[in-house]
Amino acid sequence: ASTLGKYLQLPYNSIRILAGCGIAAGISAYFNTPLAAVIFVMEVVLREYRVHVFIPIMLSSVVGALVTQIVFGSDRELALLNIVSISGWHIPYLVLCGVVFGAIAFVFNKNMMRLIKLFKNWPLILRLCLAALLTAAVGYVIPHAMGSETGAIYYAVNAPNDIALLLTIFIGKMLLTLFALGLGVPGGVIGPVFGIGIVLGTLLAIVPSAIIGDNSIAGTYAVLGMAGLMAATMHAPLAALVAVMELAHNPGIIVPAMVVITTAYITG
Repeated sequence: ASTLGKYLQLPYNSIRILAGCGIAAGISAYFNTPLAAVIFVMEVVLREYRVHVFIPIMLSSVVGALVTQIVFGSDRELALLNIVSISGWHIPYLVLCGVVFGAIAFVFNKNMMRLIKLFKNWPLILRLCLAALLTAAVGYVIPHAMGSETGAIYYAVNAPNDIALLLTIFIGKMLLTLFALGLGVPGGVIGPVFGIGIVLGTLLAIVPSAIIGDNSIAGTYAVLGMAGLMAATMHAPLAALVAVMELAHNPGIIVPAMVVITTAYITG
């Protein structure tokens, strides 16, 4: 989008808005979350709420979502997860979970910046080769860690009580994402953060699942993990809440998500 603006020799403020439109359309198309895409751009990228900025970004997001729905249908990304309402006694534990998400986000951001500074003077070809070697090594040892949120959803559904497997996937995804972004591999952070958050949320669901005697709440905690880690990692609490509302299609998730997102954001 910014390249198009430069080609048309638009002024800087127009290119800035056009770039925001491109980001909104991309996020909306990939995740099928048009409202969350708009909020994310306004909250994180442009950091302003003005009508002359809001309208073109909203239109771009709508187009991205419509194209995705026409090509792939309107299936929800989190359809495999069983998202159920949870009772009030979970709230204190959700506060603790939010602290964990915030702490993980803090570690993630700090180490990513360290890697970027460490390798910034390396030629791009060397950085990409190193990223390829590291990805191959981690993928060979932990093949389950490959991919973003789709694989994480699969393991959250099929192995919600396997602590060793989930912990291994979590560590592998953290390492792969940190080195990929730190070494400058082209790509986004939202998908990997969603995957890491889903795995971490499923891990934290093991405690309340043991108390109630079943794992029916694993899907709910997976979604809350995704929201909490997104809010704390990208400093986008409102976008994280809206994304959860759009992806989960369950109003019962709103209050728990607000508790987790607020705590994670403050901690991170």
